[in-house]
Amino acid sequence: MNRSQKSICFVAPFIYPLLAGNGSGVGGAERQFFLFGREIAKRGWNVSYITDFLSKKNSKNCTLFSVEHSSFTYLGGSNYYILLNWLHLLWVMKKLSADYYVIKTPSHLLAPMAFYCSLAKKKLVFWSQTSSDFKPDQRSSRKIANIFSDWGINKTDIIIAQTKDQLAEILNSYKKNAYHVPSIYDELMHGADGLQEGGCHKDIDVLWVGNSLSLKRYEVVIELAKKMPLVKFVLAMNNADRYRFEQARKLSNDHENLTFLGQVPPPAMTDWFRRSKLLLNTSSREGFPNTFLQAWMRNVPVVSLGIDPDRLLVRKKIGWVVDEKNVQKCGNDFSALAELLVHPIKELLLNEGLRNQIGARGKKYVKENHSPPKTIMKLLCALSNDKK
Repeated sequence: MNRSQKSICFVAPFIYPLLAGNGSGVGGAERQFFLFGREIAKRGWNVSYITDFLSKKNSKNCTLFSVEHSSFTYLGGSNYYILLNWLHLLWVMKKLSADYYVIKTPSHLLAPMAFYCSLAKKKLVFWSQTSSDFKPDQRSSRKIANIFSDWGINKTDIIIAQTKDQLAEILNSYKKNAYHVPSIYDELMHGADGLQEGGCHKDIDVLWVGNSLSLKRYEVVIELAKKMPLVKFVLAMNNADRYRFEQARKLSNDHENLTFLGQVPPPAMTDWFRRSKLLLNTSSREGFPNTFLQAWMRNVPVVSLGIDPDRLLVRKKIGWVVDEKNVQKCGNDFSALAELLVHPIKELLLNEGLRNQIGARGKKYVKENHSPPKTIMKLLCALSNDKK
């Protein structure tokens, strides 16, 4: 490493497929770290990643960036390996000796990372993923994990928020200031955005993109397929929970108007967005979904079940949001939740002119607020103005 360069290391246990040039199965957090890493590298920074390799056959020589392996076997496995895994992580951090260490998820890793950064006089950056990161009572993790997360957040040098709403939550919960860095939009593979631009046949009515975790609530789409048999639904799903993934596949096969894609590589996902009339979000918690940006850049309106970061969909008129109070009344009644979506979906599918207007506003919004030049400057500002 050239020590005259500033250096930054992104800790992301599941980003390896994206770094290796595939990306199938990775989520929004990994996509953001990849894109921001690529942009900051263009500006002369030394960029590295700490990740878990998914196979012994994989070699870091085939990755697009500098990668160091740290074992995270306890994630989704036995807690017996926690101490050993954490010690290995500290050793890898010391080996890289980066100026900044950045993490989104899992947030409990802030604890061991803060310990190292304090001793080595390095900067620790926590990049929020969802609003629940700063609301312990809403986190899905165990109590001990929340204790580690809270301790680590309090020891963090820099906190980055995806939305302006999160800035207030951070200040309220931790009495700490944060920096607003909007999510970056760019193609993972340059040149992909120019393929078949304009005039693409819209043969999919509603596209759903997410993972198989319970907070994404794919069951709502299953119920919608029952209620709207003439509407064509497509599910693209990352396998984050094997049992729920297989259940989604099985239930989808029972409906002729519902296509289950499973995991889709990012380049192929581009065309699924282009072919869709609407993007549907049914999550119970989100930060700023990457899928919103991907849809808007292809003139596709978003229909959301209560999720509206910074009230953008309402304020900018770039989507349709079901009132959050009505969503909360339904609880986990997936049929009732689906019923809330029937009207907006039907309304938009019947009005192509309205869809085109909303889609055009969405694309304009992304270009003005989430382009690499604008978002990277805000990141650099956050990293350089980190005085307590």
